[in-house]
Amino acid sequence: MKKIVLVLVCLISFGYAASISEEIGKCEKVEFDKPEEALDSKSSQLKAVRYNANIIKYIKNPSKRLQLVAVRQKPCSLQYIKNPSEKVKLAAVEKNAKLLQYIEDPSEKIQIAAVQQNVNIFKYIKNPTEKIQIAAVQQNVDMYKYIENPTEKIQLVAIKQDLKAIQYINNPSEKIQEAAILKYAHNLKYIKNPSEKIQLLAINDTPNAIVHIKNPSNKVQVLAVKTDASSIVYIKNPSEKIQMLAVKNDGYSIQYIENPSEKIQIAAITNNPYSINQIKNPSEKIQMLAINNNLDSLRYIKNPTKKVQQKANELAIAQRESQSRYKRGEQVVMKFYTSYSQNTREVMCRELNEEATGYEVIEDALADNWNFISNLTKIEINPYGIGNYRCYGQKVILEKR
Repeated sequence: MKKIVLVLVCLISFGYAASISEEIGKCEKVEFDKPEEALDSKSSQLKAVRYNANIIKYIKNPSKRLQLVAVRQKPCSLQYIKNPSEKVKLAAVEKNAKLLQYIEDPSEKIQIAAVQQNVNIFKYIKNPTEKIQIAAVQQNVDMYKYIENPTEKIQLVAIKQDLKAIQYINNPSEKIQEAAILKYAHNLKYIKNPSEKIQLLAINDTPNAIVHIKNPSNKVQVLAVKTDASSIVYIKNPSEKIQMLAVKNDGYSIQYIENPSEKIQIAAITNNPYSINQIKNPSEKIQMLAINNNLDSLRYIKNPTKKVQQKANELAIAQRESQSRYKRGEQVVMKFYTSYSQNTREVMCRELNEEATGYEVIEDALADNWNFISNLTKIEINPYGIGNYRCYGQKVILEKR
């Protein structure tokens, strides 16, 4: 018997591409006592390779099966196999992508498998095909920066993988810009001189993306405030027309308008009487308009004039009288909102109740000589007319006692 000592060291030296600084790892030192004749039969070869895959180095013309057993057990053994088949190469890189260095002129399929096993190997592949580039970017969008002159297809893959990838794309086409905006409207800030079409696409999705547009056109401004009135805060010196669209959409948006004209104030109050709390020093005319639309808005008026206070008292008396007009035994349908969505103020729903019935909650009505008869249909309302604000409640039948 001969004592064979194998000291097998796998060092990385990337031959077909750039060099890799770190080692792939060392194979273990193996000592064994076996006759050379024992490696001549297929069964002995199989046992030996299963014992230590690197022994394949000393087997002449190993079978494909034996090669597969070796690389599946120890991928690094690939370096000792002459002219390995495609299947063997694939099995090796699927286990350890860095073994690509030992494959001469690897096929596209082999390179893709290597990239999928360890995407960092992509950095060392010279002239990767588009398919290889796609595989790399799909694995890690950071690989995009290693691609020279990426195609539009590669750019779209990058955007799909990372919603902000457009910031790394030079001179993106309109198609790429559209894809980026549809992914994330605020990508508008990464696009130089976006066309009106691109601007409108972004604003239609996210109105406050108008913050990224210098000198937006009238068409863009109109879409922004129609979709979300509060986006007027991002428009410098909005015209009266734009201001009017905003407050007609949401009276509360008057808070974002500097020195609104009386005409704008009237429109805001008409839309929502409670928006008077966003108007500095409202005139008597504006105060009167607010309480005429909703008496409860009086509490939001600082220092109401005597005339406004007098009018408010008259309205309160009239409201109480309207409740007393019902005769005993008379049945009336009333609406009461009893719950609300997360972003809606409870007080807003109660104000709707008081405006419609004179009572904030049904318990107030029951305490004021009304008997509950039955529930009717469920009801729901958006008190602001925009967004996801909701008040939920019930139509009920009450009987005067």
